[in-house]
Amino acid sequence: MFADKVFKNDELTPENLFTLKPRDGCNILEVPIKEEAADLWVFRRHERTGTKRRISNEPLPYATLKQWMQDVGEITGFKGVAKPYNLRYGAANAFDKDGQ
Repeated sequence: MFADKVFKNDELTPENLFTLKPRDGCNILEVPIKEEAADLWVFRRHERTGTKRRISNEPLPYATLKQWMQDVGEITGFKGVAKPYNLRYGAANAFDKDGQ
C-alpha cells in the first residue's frame, strides 16, 4: 500500500506507522486512504518481470493467503491456526466496538 501511495497523508511511511498514537480517550486511529485507491486489494499477487517483481492489481488467492498465514503462525508459535477468517473477524469486532 505504501508503494502505491494510497494514504492521504503523504508523509506516512512504514517506518513511522507504528509510532502513531490515538488521541487520549480514543480507541482508534484512522489512517485515511485516497478515494481512487479504495478498490485496491490489500493482499495482491506479484508478477515476475525479468529480474524484478511487480505487484499486480489481481487479488492474492485465498488458498495462498491461508497457507502463508498458517506458516507464519507455526513459525511464531501460535497454538491456533491463523487464517484469513481471523483478519475479517478481528476487523468486524473492532468495527462493532467502535460503533461506526
